[in-house]
Amino acid sequence: MTPLEEVYMLEINRKLDKNLMREIYEKGYSRIPIYKNNKENIVGCLLSRDLILLNTEKKELTLKQLSSILFQDMVLVDHDDKLEPIFGYFKRGMTHIAVVTQTKQHDFKDPVKEVIGIVTMEDIIEEIIDDEIEDETRALE
Repeated sequence: MTPLEEVYMLEINRKLDKNLMREIYEKGYSRIPIYKNNKENIVGCLLSRDLILLNTEKKELTLKQLSSILFQDMVLVDHDDKLEPIFGYFKRGMTHIAVVTQTKQHDFKDPVKEVIGIVTMEDIIEEIIDDEIEDETRALE
């Protein structure tokens, strides 16, 4: 799992201009969580490959304006869930990224699910093989 504070994410109202397109390209992630207002409120996932044919020169668009055609829904998993069922879900091709939650009890209030990070298919494979997977572009550096 990647802790929430280390996850590269984008705010839904961010303008999708050439600067953001360059930033997304330079980060190199294929899936980018999108949040609204605060990072615990993840509303979807942007597949960076879907941006390849998008022309940002003619009109300034926000991610929100493109959300219905570019975003995938996010799957929620609990931090105690076993790897095998999550991996099985990923293998079926539904998604390759999930939001990790943890139920917290605050004083005398009802328990609340809090977002603590994300997990990807790559994270699970690395756990299985007990080694880091180096991205081919980083291996050339």
